[in-house]
Amino acid sequence: MVGIARTLRYVASRTDLDTLAIWKRSDNPQRRIADEIEPGQVLMIEARENTSCGTMGGMLVARMMVRGAAGIVSDGPFRDGPFIAGLHFASYANGMNANTNLVAHHPEDLDLTITCGGVMVRPGDVIVGDDESVIVIPRHVAEDVASEGAVKEREESWIERRILDGHPVEGTYPMNDATRALYEAERS
Repeated sequence: MVGIARTLRYVASRTDLDTLAIWKRSDNPQRRIADEIEPGQVLMIEARENTSCGTMGGMLVARMMVRGAAGIVSDGPFRDGPFIAGLHFASYANGMNANTNLVAHHPEDLDLTITCGGVMVRPGDVIVGDDESVIVIPRHVAEDVASEGAVKEREESWIERRILDGHPVEGTYPMNDATRALYEAERS
């Protein structure tokens, strides 16, 4: 997953604000984002790492997918986890919980700075996710990080092949001068 951050911030729920009738309103940020997110964007959700209920359910996630979003990340669980996991869509959460978000969350804001999983996320940051993790890259350094990351990925792929071919760790990882010279010669 690679995309540009949009943010949704939840605060603690309040019984006068978090009713099913209010949840259905078109100005509810949680519902709005499902119809506003654009291709290539990643929804980042701050839910205070609360695991007592889901932060987003399958219908809204499916809507974001068909709109072309690059993915969704929540520091709380998802509702409808098996459905979301079955979509061809990058999704990251800290678990599953069938309880509705009204149990603990009030969707307060879109597109403000948030904290997701202990990391500051600003709208427009670059979000990258793979099978192991999600990282947040400030947009102003994203090009440099991508360039340096590509170099590191090439080097480590080469080192992995060397290790699998039986070369010792010593001198291979990290590369000593002789191994680096061999790497450079094979690249050219």
